Amino acid sequence: MRRSSLHPSSFFLSFLLTVAAVAATGIFLSASHDAPEQAAHTGHGQPTQGQPAHGQHAAPATHTTAKRETHGGVVGLDVAERNGVLHVLTTVRAGDGFELRHQRSTDAGRTWSTPVTIPSDGRPPGPVHRGNEPQLAVNGDRLVVVWTRKGNSRFGAGAMASARSEDGGRTWTAGPNPAGADLDSQSFSELLADGAGAFHVFWLDTREDSRGLRVARSTDAGRSWAAAQTIDVATCECCWNKAIALDASTLAVLYRDRQPRDMALAIAGDDGRTWQRQSTVGDFKWAFEGCPHVGGGLAVTRDGAASTLHALVWSGDERHQGVSILSSSARGAIWSQPVRIGGPMAMRGDLAADGTRLAAVWDASTDDGNVIMSAESRDGAKTWTTPAQVSGAASATHPLIVATQGRFVAFWTEVVPGTKDLRWVSRTLDRSSS
Repeated sequence: MRRSSLHPSSFFLSFLLTVAAVAATGIFLSASHDAPEQAAHTGHGQPTQGQPAHGQHAAPATHTTAKRETHGGVVGLDVAERNGVLHVLTTVRAGDGFELRHQRSTDAGRTWSTPVTIPSDGRPPGPVHRGNEPQLAVNGDRLVVVWTRKGNSRFGAGAMASARSEDGGRTWTAGPNPAGADLDSQSFSELLADGAGAFHVFWLDTREDSRGLRVARSTDAGRSWAAAQTIDVATCECCWNKAIALDASTLAVLYRDRQPRDMALAIAGDDGRTWQRQSTVGDFKWAFEGCPHVGGGLAVTRDGAASTLHALVWSGDERHQGVSILSSSARGAIWSQPVRIGGPMAMRGDLAADGTRLAAVWDASTDDGNVIMSAESRDGAKTWTTPAQVSGAASATHPLIVATQGRFVAFWTEVVPGTKDLRWVSRTLDRSSS
């Protein structure tokens, strides 16, 4: 068992068992529970209580033991928004492998297009789980998808692969490996389309015995990629990364550092050509010899010409246990004091902004399983509404949130009642002042 400075609650005893299981299996293991149906848009393939169906079956999170079970359904979920159109990428278990499927919605998630299978062209996805899943980015009708294909690493992860579409996701063609070199375990990718139309992919791989954060840039919608750069030579080995465009020429990426295991921000002010580490985001000094498999979220609020960058981070440090929000009006060079939301059981979360408003979602552990919670701020993240549960009775994890058409839409995966499968779910969050 690895040691850490975690508070000895039952939640974190389970968490430490999870970390040990990760080392044994190479996937993120989290408890899951079967539960009754809920009234929400679901990806179970059938309408739920009169709502339109979308998405596909999803695979369950496995239990907190090292025993590995095989499940059907969706094992990965990513969401992108551009110009009022939502795009969803699901990774669906199909036999002994996985399929990538794309859907779109032009009405803020009320209805969804028929899933289109993205051909892997002999480059099948390797191990996929929530937090380490294929990624999608959108610029108008140009879409790029990246994934980790099967390989020869200890846990079966190989080099990256990509596919691209120039007609809104209706048809797809194979793209190159954005990393250039085919190295095993090019994983935990993040994909961003900036305002100028360039695509940027971030990932972790191991070079010269050091696992670090890399980036590559494409200005031709994924047909080719510039040479990869190293942003940080030594990062946490297996936490997801989050990138955002601060303005037309400035990009930022949030990732987990190695020692201590706090979150860090890197920035590029020249359209993503050169990168440098900017700051620690939440200087908690969390000493932990392991990987928590938890990344963070980024969002930018705008008030006229002024903009503020906000970060959602999670720490297992007993002084700051849970999810915190920090803000910066200096492009991440200086941060506010962390504001903790959700209590010590809050864990995996995401952020979205709509003008001056900010919304956060996260999952939290309860005696009956995991639930999805949300809160909103109207004053630049200084104060927040009382957290509200937005998921139903089914155990749910790994939420995402986007702003579209003047509203916030949350996405997550949850257990299908009576099975060990997961499905994907979306829900428009209430905005009482709209």
